[in-house]
Amino acid sequence: MLENIHDKFFKKVFSNVENVRDFLYTSLPLDIQNSIEFDGLTIDPTSYISNEMKDNFCDIVVKTKLKGTVATVPYDVDIYILMEHKSYYDKAIFIQLLKYMLLMWEKDIAEKKPLRVIIPLVFYHGKRKWDIPLQFIEQFKLKDELKKYLLNFKYILFDTNIKNFENDPILKNNIFLLTALLLMKSVFKKDFESIIKIFEFWEDKGFFENKEALLLELRKL
Repeated sequence: MLENIHDKFFKKVFSNVENVRDFLYTSLPLDIQNSIEFDGLTIDPTSYISNEMKDNFCDIVVKTKLKGTVATVPYDVDIYILMEHKSYYDKAIFIQLLKYMLLMWEKDIAEKKPLRVIIPLVFYHGKRKWDIPLQFIEQFKLKDELKKYLLNFKYILFDTNIKNFENDPILKNNIFLLTALLLMKSVFKKDFESIIKIFEFWEDKGFFENKEALLLELRKL
């Protein structure tokens, strides 16, 4: 039940293009930021790809294009965002990513289009330390001479447990997104310090005046 609430909240936050754009500016490495178009971002519904794993993952697909300076032909780009909120180790995340890639590339082939560029991004806010490898090939305990023949890809990890985004200047100008990220960061750990930061931030923005009364009630919980 709680995880379904998280799913709905996550999708509500990331159904807004402005929130998605600001989040990607915060979470994507600079080389990717410099390679994609941020104007004209669209959000694709993913209900048609998530049926098999809808109890485990929440999916968001952001569609854009590569800049002309980094591609000789006009490539479409999918930034595939999964929210992972389980508290246990689960390598099935690699299979979920692969399923999406395969489905989209099969669609490209059927429509006689160039294969799109797919950038996987995992949004994690669970209890446990994230120790799943970032590269698919790292889960195989093999010597390098065999690894070179195996499929490999890497995903980007946005881990609220270790990501310091509270003072990010982009997020400070998007109060809804910053609040949402702080809530998702603190929800599993009952991290009242993060919730206090939310109150302080809202006070700084002038949304309420009696912060001390709110904090007093919070500390009673």
